[in-house]
Amino acid sequence: MIEPLFKIRHQGYYGFINKLGEISIEPQYIYAEAFHNGFSRVRLNDRLVHLDQQGRLLVKKLYQYVGKYESGLAPVQLVRYWGYIDLKGNPITLIQYDEAQEFSENLACVRLEGKVGYINTEGTLLFSPRFAEGSAFKNNMAAIITESDEPAYINQRGDILFHTNYDFNGAFNSALAIISSDQKWGLIDQNGKTIFQPQFDILEDLNELKFHDNLIAASKDGLYGFIDLTGKLVIPHQFEYVSNFSDGFAAFHNDEGIFGFLDKDGKVVIEPTYEEVGDFVNGYAPVSLNDKWGYIDKQGNIIVKPVFDIATSFENGLAMIEIKGNMAYINTKFDVVWQEE
Repeated sequence: MIEPLFKIRHQGYYGFINKLGEISIEPQYIYAEAFHNGFSRVRLNDRLVHLDQQGRLLVKKLYQYVGKYESGLAPVQLVRYWGYIDLKGNPITLIQYDEAQEFSENLACVRLEGKVGYINTEGTLLFSPRFAEGSAFKNNMAAIITESDEPAYINQRGDILFHTNYDFNGAFNSALAIISSDQKWGLIDQNGKTIFQPQFDILEDLNELKFHDNLIAASKDGLYGFIDLTGKLVIPHQFEYVSNFSDGFAAFHNDEGIFGFLDKDGKVVIEPTYEEVGDFVNGYAPVSLNDKWGYIDKQGNIIVKPVFDIATSFENGLAMIEIKGNMAYINTKFDVVWQEE
């Protein structure tokens, strides 16, 4: 299991600590991203470079761009063309592709000589590139556009499972996928059956619209409700704003823009009280009153009074806070494990 590391800042430079607040990688980078699958990306000589959890840089070559590691491989760009490297920075394909996406379900979408196909983790093409567009595999299915400009979904052999008539065809991150046309979105199942005709308001990037806690927020005529994985509207359209569900709760706000929380039955469990809120994680959520942040529990009890300038939801057991411009991390007992000097 990969130990989580957390980004810290010292005198304008970034490094990382472990869950106990011990420094794992000294602050030394002007730019650093959160770790993902054992690697961060940091800026070196104006290029992104992979950094492992021991603080070692993968610099066998300086690429124009390096993607994130998935399935133990990352896409890289050298001059115009793309290829893939392994966890040691060794190339596993030729730098030959016009485009190269990150791996998903051990397959990656590539473009070669203008046509789209897929490779496996050995760098072998599954079939001759023959599509106009392609996307990542999710639940063994990928949305593509054929050379004749027809949207469809394929299996991992490249066989077309079914065609669609929609402008946008999303990934099957769950049993249902987002589709859209005429500036509205709906849902289809894995057989291509339309569960909801496009009717919901598009208010964000459709690629980011996903089920959370097995529910998805859907706005219609300016009011939000929630749909479950069977395609049933389980919480009617009644809220002006909602967040995604997390830890069994979703935030909403009233007509005055004051936030509270509801449960998965649509019942208001914490009355509108707060100026801003974050997600519940590990039983706690950050909340804001009078421009200061604190934490509440699921019963609505204030566990930490709002005194912070910034407070985030917990992730991997720690939450980042900020007081008077100084960053710090707290654990789920609300003890400070590290603070910026």
